[in-house]
Amino acid sequence: MVNDIVGAMVTSTMQTVFGGGKPEETQTMQQMHRISAQASIPAQTEPEINFQGGEVPLEPVSDLYVFEQNYCPPSLAIPLRLRKVEVRRIVMLYNPFSGAQKGSKIAGNANALFRHFGVQVHDIPLEHKGHAEEICRSFDFSGIDVLVALGGDGTFHECVNGLMKRPDRVSILARMPLALIAGGTGNSFALELHGETHVNEAVQHILRGISAPIDIARVSFPLRDEMEDIFSFNSIHWGLGSKVNIQAEKLRWMGNAARYTTAALMSIIQGEKERALITFEDANGNQHEYNDEFCLIIANNIMSAAKGMKMAPNAKLNDGLIDLLLVRSSKAVDLVNIFRKIYDGTHTDLSSVEYLQVRKFSVIPFNQTSGPTQVIEEFVEEIVDIDGELKGSTPFVCEVVPLAIQVIV
Repeated sequence: MVNDIVGAMVTSTMQTVFGGGKPEETQTMQQMHRISAQASIPAQTEPEINFQGGEVPLEPVSDLYVFEQNYCPPSLAIPLRLRKVEVRRIVMLYNPFSGAQKGSKIAGNANALFRHFGVQVHDIPLEHKGHAEEICRSFDFSGIDVLVALGGDGTFHECVNGLMKRPDRVSILARMPLALIAGGTGNSFALELHGETHVNEAVQHILRGISAPIDIARVSFPLRDEMEDIFSFNSIHWGLGSKVNIQAEKLRWMGNAARYTTAALMSIIQGEKERALITFEDANGNQHEYNDEFCLIIANNIMSAAKGMKMAPNAKLNDGLIDLLLVRSSKAVDLVNIFRKIYDGTHTDLSSVEYLQVRKFSVIPFNQTSGPTQVIEEFVEEIVDIDGELKGSTPFVCEVVPLAIQVIV
């Protein structure tokens, strides 16, 4: 969802300012349009097995070295530390309301395909927000080969958090990979791993059973003892990005596209920035500190964002680092220039953007007021956008947990 917000900001800004000067669609986007209409397959019927297209071989890959050298997703760094599991039993959590309420149809297709290949499926429809996390925290996964999340990035986020908060997470995550079947709107993580969102392709990846470990970011809140740590697989936004999401929530009556477009333009026009203390540990373990005014801070674990944008062009899911973008300027012309260049990743070359790769960082916004004898500084609590969910608050600390979970690739 957070990447959909950024996508709306970029697209709406460019269309408004430049009259629709959107870059040419990427091959991945063209594939998405081609396969966007997926018919429902009733549970009692056999599907037409039609594994075509995609960026991985259609035949089974028995040699993991061959897979690593020839079919490695671009957002993973070699060596991948690949594993292969024989997929016989899976649990599939699906959001029936995801992707304009197409989740149930996609789940029907996936279920029929799995059964066709002799895989036992325990499918569980999600009933409310947070349900996937609740299930993943307590479910008995004994004998389960793969946990499948069917939905958008929000569903995957809940599964990651549920698994990471289990007392037996080390043993569970060491043997059971997590897979994603795209059923949302943006589906940025599915595109990141597979370059494809078709249910057939996702099922094929799962049946092949090849997984790789990826990093997860742990976000903690030092001033909020009652708040649990939150785990992020995708991205974290503070400043302009989170404000767009907050404003868009107030405009739900406008519909998804219109509300994010309106919220993005309102935020850009307002041109707000705030003072914050940013501390971070770089890739070499050196400590740094900034005390400055910022408009937007984005921390990405993945390379891309919605609509083919290269938000963090150097990001790797398994490098032990999180990619941090600091935007100090709040001028509309600078923000528009950044958004124009996100599609090819050259926004990181702009003077208004500082691009870092870090092991750990913290964000502490504060207000300064002048007292009779000294300057008074007060912490500011603001909502943080974590994987598209407005569920954290400042100040916060974010630290990479290297190779925390296995995902099907």
